[in-house]
Amino acid sequence: PSASAKDVFPIVLTDGQKTLPLRVEDAVTESERRKGLMFRKNMDPKTGTLFVFNPAQKITLWMKNVEFNLEAGCFNSEGKLLETFQMTPCKADPCEIYPSQSDQVSYLIEWAPDLLKTHGLNPGTTRIQDFNKINARWKPAASVTR
Repeated sequence: PSASAKDVFPIVLTDGQKTLPLRVEDAVTESERRKGLMFRKNMDPKTGTLFVFNPAQKITLWMKNVEFNLEAGCFNSEGKLLETFQMTPCKADPCEIYPSQSDQVSYLIEWAPDLLKTHGLNPGTTRIQDFNKINARWKPAASVTR
């Protein structure tokens, strides 16, 4: 079944040896994807927000009205981590735009800066564990660029 808005669920990132459990919140509707973590004062260290893009695409993010630094992890349609990038808050326009390098982004998770690095996980070798369970949560989402 399709996940409802504001669902929080556990996922595990792994490279086959090291693991990192996270609790992620769905950004299901277009409005939720556009809002992301705007207007929040903080975020727990091992939590994040998961965005779904169908079809896979190059994505752009911004940090307008976000109060804290974030890192974004871009995943392909098979749950493999393609790249990460750091983002800093923006209080007023014009805000910096953060584009992905890959045009194959199906999922994006925003989390605390350097969270993967501190757990010894890296793009290219990291994936979402039990990805088929995660992938089954959503009906195809409408494409949106944030």
